[in-house]
Parts: sequence; structure tokens; C-alpha cells
Amino acid sequence: VDKALVLANPIMNAENIYVAETRHKEEVTLFYSEEKFAASAGKSSYQTMVESLSQTGTKEFTANGKAWSETARKDDSLVSQLIADHNSQAVLASAANDATYREMKQNLQAGRVIDRLTKTHGLQADLYPVVKADDGSDRIQVGKQTMDVGAFLTKKMGMSYKTEALPYMKECYSEQMKNVYSLKAPDKDLAQDKELVAAYAEFRKDRDAAYKAAKAAIDAAARSSKDEVRKTAENSQERTAGIKAISQEARELKADLKQEHEKPSVEIYKDFMAQRAIQGKQGSLDDLERLSVTEADRTRLDAIKADIEQQQIEAKEDATKAFAAAEQRRLDTINKETQHDKEEEAKDAIEISSMSELPTGVELEYTGSTEEYASFEVVEKDSAKHHQEHRKTFVMPMTPALKEKLFAAKLEKGDKLKVDQKSESKAAEKKMDEQIKKTRL
Repeated sequence: VDKALVLANPIMNAENIYVAETRHKEEVTLFYSEEKFAASAGKSSYQTMVESLSQTGTKEFTANGKAWSETARKDDSLVSQLIADHNSQAVLASAANDATYREMKQNLQAGRVIDRLTKTHGLQADLYPVVKADDGSDRIQVGKQTMDVGAFLTKKMGMSYKTEALPYMKECYSEQMKNVYSLKAPDKDLAQDKELVAAYAEFRKDRDAAYKAAKAAIDAAARSSKDEVRKTAENSQERTAGIKAISQEARELKADLKQEHEKPSVEIYKDFMAQRAIQGKQGSLDDLERLSVTEADRTRLDAIKADIEQQQIEAKEDATKAFAAAEQRRLDTINKETQHDKEEEAKDAIEISSMSELPTGVELEYTGSTEEYASFEVVEKDSAKHHQEHRKTFVMPMTPALKEKLFAAKLEKGDKLKVDQKSESKAAEKKMDEQIKKTRL
């Protein structure tokens, strides 16, 4: 509507008046009756009206224009009975919840909560002793002040009351009533738990050192910038404005830095577990997943999982490359050794151009061939030295004709030949030639 006229009524509250005064385009006018908002206790009717319309609260059933929250029927009707039943159930539920919470708040052992926090959030229990309040309930000492369990979980640990702190307290209280501990306490003598505690202490120490270093760096940068402004400013006004801007920027940077450094312990422990998960520490990823309750936590967790998966892929590829490189080095070593042996053999070998040049009257052994040469070994006995054997190697360049002759003669490595004289050597060579010709025919 363009214009609205609102008549105030004592049954209206802040929610009602907000709706009434926000449904116009141009103008709204509020009217009220001095009779319905009677002046009392030194207050004018206007003041009474403002206080009445400023009240907030839950919406209630009404009957005949009046709020109805009683548990008894207003009249003998089905609607009246249903409303009374609804109100009764709400009152009983509220009373039960209040009673349960009061009982839990009064009797919950703060030491049990601290113990659980050391297992789930890495809390350092020795920093938060448990003391007794005047009413006998447990309170947790935080510096110079004491907090009840609920305040400690929300203010110190940074938990949301409804979604995190209250369920946490209920779980601890349930275990207390059953006299059980669902989570195993860290074993100081167990190497893994001992390493975790030491690593977290070192993480906090490094974090504090980094915070101090970052503050010092901001101050140093600000001083340097101010000195530059003092040198380059054309007048005092420009110099003052520049220095003021630099100081303001430094304050904002340090404020952000302080906020990050003094964030709740649970968030610091999450950062610690995230770091360990990236480093591949056993169980850290599972702990981080258990602690990841917010959308930001889950986003970080997914990113870390993706990084770990990529690291595993790269590690597998690196291992494959390393194995291939090692295998290649092994083969290269074998090839070098083989080549060395061949070179050594070649140094002692006697090169001949044909089989007719082989020595006579001795036993020959065919020792094989390569693409470059064929080799024969001659064993000579020295009668003057008690028949001591001497071996000589003869090599012939591997020509197509020699390759054909070796194939036709069907010589295999280790075959023995005996040539008594030169003529027989030539005859043997001639015989091989004839055999080759027959093979061709």
C-alpha cells in the first residue's frame, strides 16, 4: 500500500509492530488509545505503549483477543481442549528439559569433559584445572576467571552451543552416568601417543614464534614506510596524513594477525591435524575428518584428500621411474663389463684374414662369432714346463663369405677342429666351399 494506518493494541509485540510498519511505500501513521495504554507508576501512556510494543517472545494462542497459554480449557469445546493439551505438552517438555539441563549443569564432572577434549581436540589438560563453585558444581579455571562447562566449550573452544557444545555435554554426562569412557585415554608410554603430544606442543611453540615474527615484520615495514614518507612528503600535512595511514594499516594487519593467533583451541588443533594429514602421519586424516564439522572444515578436508591422492599418484610414478632408472643402470653396467671383456680379449687376440692362416698341428676350438668377427682358440702345450697349457685367440673379420662358410659347416661354439698341416687347412677350407656350393644347388 502507499500509506498505512496502524492502531496499536496491548496484545501486539515487537514482531507484530514490525510487520505492521513495513508494508507501505510512502508513509505509515501509528495510533494508540490512552485508555488501553494507561499511564502508571510515573510513566505516561506513550511510554507504556512503547514498552509494550517493544516486547518480544514466542507466539501464543489467543482467545477473545487475549493471550492464552494456560493448560486449562477456556470453555467446553474441542478447540479449547486441543489448545489446552498443546500447552500442557509444551509446559511439560520445557520443564523436563530445564530440569535435565539443571541436573546436568549441576552434576557434570568438568574433569571428564576436559579429558574428552584432550582426546578429540588436543586440549592441554594441565592448563585448565578444575575447581568447585559455591553451589558445589565443577568449574574450569581459565587464567584468573572460572567458567562452567557450557561457557568453556563456547567461549574457549569456539563451539556452537546448540549444534556442538550441548550435544558434547550430553554425551559426556551420559558416559558419566554409565561410568564409562568411550574414547581411550592417551598412553604416555606409548610411542605414537607420546609423539603426538610432543608434536602438538612443538606446533604451538612454532606458531607462537611465527606470530611474534610476523608482528615484528609488520612493525619494521611500517617504520620503513614512515621514514620514506618523512623524506618525500612535500609538507607537514601530507607527512602527517601518510604516517597516519601507515599506522592504521599496521594496526589492521596486527589485529587480523592477533585474531588468527588467538582463535579457539579446537581450530588450532584442526590446523595441526591438517598439517599432519598432509605429511602422511598415521591416523591424522581420520582425526581431521572427525573434527571437520563446518563447511569450511569439509572444504579443507576434501582439498587435503585430493592432495594426498595426487601425492600417491606422483609417488607411484616416481617409484616406477626410479626402478626403470636402476634397471637401466644395471644393464649399462653389464654392457660395459661385456664390452670391457671383449676389448680385453681383442687386445690379446691375433687377427688373421683367412682360415689358412690358422696354426697347424694343434687343436682348434671355435669360440663363437659376432657381427664383427669370428674367433678360434688354440691350445698349445709347453713340454718344457710340465705340459703347461697356453691359449691363443685368433679372430677373423666377419665377412659375408665367412658367415656363409660358418653356417654351411654348422660349427657351434665349443666345436673342436684339428689341422695337421697347411695343405689340410687349405683342403678343409676348400671342402667348406664345396659344401656351400652343393647347398646352393
